[in-house]
Amino acid sequence: MQPACPRGAGAGCSPALLHPHLSPSLGLLDPWSAQSVTQNVSSTLVAINIPDGSHHSDLGAPPNPDVSEADSPTLRAARAQQLAILKGWLEERATPTVAVA
Repeated sequence: MQPACPRGAGAGCSPALLHPHLSPSLGLLDPWSAQSVTQNVSSTLVAINIPDGSHHSDLGAPPNPDVSEADSPTLRAARAQQLAILKGWLEERATPTVAVA
């Protein structure tokens, strides 16, 4: 049985978003943002909203293909947050776990 999306997660919530290593990000100027996950689903599934962002602006879509000084402060903050989340996941994977017998 697939897990259900939590209440308030938005119409765009998919059970795939319940995976602990996904962080949805979206530009709120994108018309699709109304159907997207705009709230944190859990403490480890953080929605990254870019108030002045457009569709895929965080991924470097034209006219902004690369990180630049022209990026808005909210876009720079979103990219920094994405990088911090990814680094955390990698650190998590690199930390050996000890099985308790």
